[in-house]
Amino acid sequence: MAGGVVTPLHQWKDAMLGTILIILLVLFLVGALPTWGHSRNWGYAPSGLLGTLLVIVVILVLLHYI
Repeated sequence: MAGGVVTPLHQWKDAMLGTILIILLVLFLVGALPTWGHSRNWGYAPSGLLGTLLVIVVILVLLHYI
């Protein structure tokens, strides 16, 4: 794998990394919503930040940067 040759296994690992990142960010986003008891007094700041990160990761995955 010299010279920047991309193998199918490498492409599969990149796709899997993007999927795992998206799933983790969605779970964090749901956990940070202010409807849960532990995060009610946080307001919308954590979920807004995680939502922004989720949008950025989805765009990077769609553009094949991740």
